[in-house]
Amino acid sequence: MTMTTTEDRIRQIEDREAIKDLVVLYGFVMDERDVPSIRKLFTEDAELRSADGVFAAVGIDRIIETYEGRFAALGPTNHVSHGHVVRLDPQDPDSASGLV
Repeated sequence: MTMTTTEDRIRQIEDREAIKDLVVLYGFVMDERDVPSIRKLFTEDAELRSADGVFAAVGIDRIIETYEGRFAALGPTNHVSHGHVVRLDPQDPDSASGLV
């Protein structure tokens, strides 16, 4: 059994909440077509991929271009997020994965 400190546990809770906030912010940014705020959602070296290939971009500038193209092609959207599953990597405190 791995023992963690209270500080470690608090960081994990804060990290989970920050990831959940990011998902909700994504919905607002996309629905409002807030292009400048896309930079708040992704790192400079992020990769954007989708199973159907619609999203395939590397780097924040290409990601923004991809979303601008999607915004032009789509009508209004209404993202609603719920049911977050956040998995923190026990070996790397700076790594996590999740499902929404």
